[in-house]
Amino acid sequence: MIEVKVKRGLSSEVAEKLHKHPNILKVYEITGRADAVIEACFRDINELNIFLKEIRKSMSRNHRYSKPYCLK
Repeated sequence: MIEVKVKRGLSSEVAEKLHKHPNILKVYEITGRADAVIEACFRDINELNIFLKEIRKSMSRNHRYSKPYCLK
């Protein structure tokens, strides 16, 4: 599970884009500290780290999204 925080009004747009990623099983839009929770499956920790770097890069490039965080 990965929490994602986005700027106001963009959670649906972000959820739609994230859902297209092959490793993401489900995207839940939520209220509270985070705006979305991603349910994803990765072969190993390295694949997860690559995904997190990729999504952070994409989010910062667009200057519209905050960073994703892995839940403990």
